[in-house]
Amino acid sequence: MFSLIRKTFGPAFVGLIIGFIAFVFIFYGIFNPKATRGLHEGAVAGLVNGEKISLSEFNRAYEQRLEMFKSFGGGKLTEQQLKMFRVRESTFDSLVERKLLVQQSRALGLEVGDEQVRSSIREMAVFRNAGGFDPLRYEQILRANRYTPSTFEQMMRDDLSVQALQASFREKVRVSEGELKDEFLRTAEKREIKYVLLTTDMGRKLMKISSEEIEKFLADEKNVNLLKSQFDRRKESDLKGKEFEAVKKTLAEEQISRSKVSEIRAQNEKLGDELLGLLGRDKGSDDRLNAKLKEMGGTVKTTGLLPRSQGFIQGIGESKELLADAFSAAGTLDLTQAGKAKRYSTPAGVLVAAVVAAESADESKLPSERARLMSELFQQKQRNLFSTWMKSIKDKASIESNASVVNPGEEAEAKASG
Repeated sequence: MFSLIRKTFGPAFVGLIIGFIAFVFIFYGIFNPKATRGLHEGAVAGLVNGEKISLSEFNRAYEQRLEMFKSFGGGKLTEQQLKMFRVRESTFDSLVERKLLVQQSRALGLEVGDEQVRSSIREMAVFRNAGGFDPLRYEQILRANRYTPSTFEQMMRDDLSVQALQASFREKVRVSEGELKDEFLRTAEKREIKYVLLTTDMGRKLMKISSEEIEKFLADEKNVNLLKSQFDRRKESDLKGKEFEAVKKTLAEEQISRSKVSEIRAQNEKLGDELLGLLGRDKGSDDRLNAKLKEMGGTVKTTGLLPRSQGFIQGIGESKELLADAFSAAGTLDLTQAGKAKRYSTPAGVLVAAVVAAESADESKLPSERARLMSELFQQKQRNLFSTWMKSIKDKASIESNASVVNPGEEAEAKASG
């Protein structure tokens, strides 16, 4: 639907309409969250500093958010997925924040007047024809979308007021030359990291389980039943065509090794120390390492050139200590200088890594990157400032939700347990 509107009326109007449709102010009466949880005619979704979020408003925003998630999930959403994505809760949260923004714009004297509202509506392409603003077209479009002129104009007033509030934040943000240069260095300076990751699963392949341990494990009927269950789950995949008796000792060995996580970790750390002297820049070192790792199923890998701003390394995950060393002025890991490989402990496993290539920032390129970096830094600082301010406003606000609307499943469970 929105793609058709975007093609017909342009992206600016789409943004405006999406915002409006998500926050429809049609009230059905007063609801006191402390007094009732019913969805009667006067029910609303909640109160924000005493101002109501109507049931109609919530339902419109909820349906829109639901359609968005459905488009990501192939057109369907299960009840489990609805709970996982917290669709109802996130809808209510967005409505609360919208209400708080409108209230704050009003408190700061940023609420726009009637003339600005009328002028903005008259400029909207959807309400115009060749001769300019068309009052009849305006009324027809509103009626087709179940809006009254007063309701739509109030939504327009709120939206413009929020825009004025957001503009006030932009005026407070400044980006210094020092910040600009630091950001340039963070993105332009790069390192290539060669590494070996020793995971627990890899370590199990080196764990030696004695025949005595296996026989003792199989002597317990509970353990045998456990292995049979595992066999049943795998007999149509990696154990297809095999009999339980033929593989039960292998299954027992796997199960025993799973109980020795701390021993495997210690084994991997010892192996990691052995690999430190083997990891180098040349292909010969890769061959020697891969030969050492063959039994475990491991290989040497390289990241390609990564910027200083990189927070997540594919295949490794987050490793702040590794990245700090990779970009240290002392060249701690840099094999092109006097650096050496180092062993790290990460959630993914035992990691051995070194820098094998470095690319310095070319400051002569800063002028050509200036506009882009300035825009990115400005937006980032604006988001951070707004987020901090929004949290403080929300923490002070009086927010009450109707559990029958926002958390219907939890309310039903609470009643059943009560």
